[in-house]
Amino acid sequence: MTKSQEILFHVLSCVVNDTEVEATRFEDFSTPDWEELYKLSKEQGVTAIVFDKISKLPQNIAPQKGLLMKWMSHSVSVEKQMGVKYATASEFAEKMAIE
Repeated sequence: MTKSQEILFHVLSCVVNDTEVEATRFEDFSTPDWEELYKLSKEQGVTAIVFDKISKLPQNIAPQKGLLMKWMSHSVSVEKQMGVKYATASEFAEKMAIE
């Protein structure tokens, strides 16, 4: 298991257990590690929740601002997409309940 995979599991565990991530786990995390974590979270469809947790890391540990902005942009995009899907599903369910 790669370092990025371990971190992803740690962050997801923190999401499930509603705890803060352990900042010390990120102290030796390099730029390529951050890029890999972003890629993994995107592939797994958990970009927004991972971003929410890592955005609370101290600035000296967090990824570079460029990657953070990319991560945030993708998270906002996913949030908007989910809002549209939710609205469509709600409208469909409403119509099905009437008929």
